[in-house]
Amino acid sequence: MSDRAPFLGAAVAAALVLLPAGAHAQRADKVEARRHFDIGVADAKAGAYREAVVEFQRAYELSPNFAVLYNLATAEAALGDPAGALATYERYLAEGGAKVPPERRAKVAAEMKQLVPRTGSILPHLSPEGVRASLDGVAIDSTALARGLRVNVGQHKLAATAEGHLPVERTVTVGSGDTLNVTLALAPVPSPAADLPLAPPPAPPEPIALPPPAPPSPSAPALVAERPSSPIAGERSTGTVQRVVGYAVGAAGLVALGTGGVLYLVARSNADKAIAAHCTQDLTTCTGDGKKNWDDAQAGVKNSRIAAAVGGLLLVGGVGLVVMAPSGSGGPAGVALAGRW
Repeated sequence: MSDRAPFLGAAVAAALVLLPAGAHAQRADKVEARRHFDIGVADAKAGAYREAVVEFQRAYELSPNFAVLYNLATAEAALGDPAGALATYERYLAEGGAKVPPERRAKVAAEMKQLVPRTGSILPHLSPEGVRASLDGVAIDSTALARGLRVNVGQHKLAATAEGHLPVERTVTVGSGDTLNVTLALAPVPSPAADLPLAPPPAPPEPIALPPPAPPSPSAPALVAERPSSPIAGERSTGTVQRVVGYAVGAAGLVALGTGGVLYLVARSNADKAIAAHCTQDLTTCTGDGKKNWDDAQAGVKNSRIAAAVGGLLLVGGVGLVVMAPSGSGGPAGVALAGRW
């Protein structure tokens, strides 16, 4: 018994020291809470409701007193946050209980009745399970999701994320008294091996091989390579112009074919960027830069096909013009048959 006496004495002494210290800290919190409360009242009287809300919230954190919630709800309503004011009024009545005077309870009920038409509700339906949701950038707990979200009239952004799934967000407009059912279904992140089904552009047409000139028959007069003394200017001019046009059209076709190839390479690059941003063919799961890269890739493939098709037609048309270009009397330019054109 004598061995335990020192330890018991030390324990009693520690308790006597700790109890006053805890009581002192509690009194200090109440004093600090009162200071913040008085500042909030002064801010509210001056019309600085945003600052008043902060001070009332701090006062309640330091010393939770249900009476502070009435002032907080009044400031939130004046600040233009009817949904927040309604939630705070409900906490005030619940925590105050029988301590709330009947005349104050009636006044709160009347004020809440005026605030309700300035709000609406959102009922989120999220999948898969375990989705983390936020409303206007503020996280929502599972209890609030289950009972629905009371919001102010206007636009609101509901977002959802989940491990291994693509994030989804949706902006909705809530009117007075509306109850909106909003479904957000998250799609799994696609496999990195997935590839876009981009078809390569059509191959350019094979160049047309011109047949070699037929050798002269034994009975035909020999070809004399000499310039005629009096060429038929009209026929030669027409053939020259047609060949020049043919070369120009063929060159334009080659340029179009090259452009189609470049467009396809750019589209391929945009497709790779879309995959890196976790976009698939399901456009409902594509957002932001990923969706833009996907759309650019699809447009690029379409344009490359058009350019390749136009280039092929121009090349074939240019070769045809060159082949069909007339010479002086049906023979090659600068060559006379039997010494004449």
